[in-house]
Amino acid sequence: MTARPLSDLLKGTNLSPFEFGHAQKIAFQNLKNALSSELVLHLFKEGAKLELHTDACKLGLGAVLLQQGEDGRFYPSHYMSKKTFVQEENLCSYELEVLAVIEALKKFRNYLLGRKFRIQTDRAAFAKTLDKKELTPKISRWSIFRTDFDYKIVHRPAKQMQHVDALSRHPIMLVTSDELTYTRL
Repeated sequence: MTARPLSDLLKGTNLSPFEFGHAQKIAFQNLKNALSSELVLHLFKEGAKLELHTDACKLGLGAVLLQQGEDGRFYPSHYMSKKTFVQEENLCSYELEVLAVIEALKKFRNYLLGRKFRIQTDRAAFAKTLDKKELTPKISRWSIFRTDFDYKIVHRPAKQMQHVDALSRHPIMLVTSDELTYTRL
């Protein structure tokens, strides 16, 4: 809704007058402020504490890689949003959560390897899923892959994971070359 006065300028015809008035100036300033605020995205800093927040649903997978700032708060440095494939839509909820973590680990591998970090997810069953004695072949492969990383899993209530929830429920996927890749928000 912030950009509505600006997007309304694009409606109409070549004969319509282009009027950039007070409402458009306010909308433009609000967008500029929102996009340049410190909460949008921070540059990755070597040595800062890391957290990986993940979420999944039948529509998609989402993840945010966060780093601790000098003020002690965590700020996003990278985002991941991926649409699930047809065969992934049939996975049960805990398998989707594991898949979200695995895809995020793959995406952010260069930032996470060799570093201690926390994974936060809103599914309490996540840790138990990977620690079962008898795993399906698919979960076994995922479990082996995760052993490359030094992390601790932390459960966080869904109400505190809305930032990642939005990425999984509104997945973004680009087609480049002949492969499907993620986009950065």
